[in-house]
Amino acid sequence: MEPGPGRRKMPTKSVAHYADDAIVMTPGMPPSSGKDTIRNTMKQMVSDPAMSLKFQSSKVEVAKSGDVAYTQGSYTMVMTDPQTKQVINDHGKLRHNIIEKQPDGTWKAVADIATSEVPPSRSPAPPAPSKKH
Repeated sequence: MEPGPGRRKMPTKSVAHYADDAIVMTPGMPPSSGKDTIRNTMKQMVSDPAMSLKFQSSKVEVAKSGDVAYTQGSYTMVMTDPQTKQVINDHGKLRHNIIEKQPDGTWKAVADIATSEVPPSRSPAPPAPSKKH
């Protein structure tokens, strides 16, 4: 997902790749379950002018049964931290996407999990208490 006019259409197009009962787990956000919640989460993400997301699969495995598969890979993401309003750069190597073959023959993601490799930011330490003599 790169900046540009197509970003507003991105949530609708991307949600089409998810099963109705899918779950998406993104670092720093609560899990999104179901297409409507996933769509709303994506709308929130693309509303951030700093947002940029790139991912690449490094492994794809299909079960012998031919009805389920998973991918692993990496991602990089730039976004605005909602608490600090600072632009942050995130990346991770463990991205799992579990995909199931649907009755109509299409493949839909049922679980999409991204794990950040960036340590959480720390809140500034409270000031030390003043010493009284």
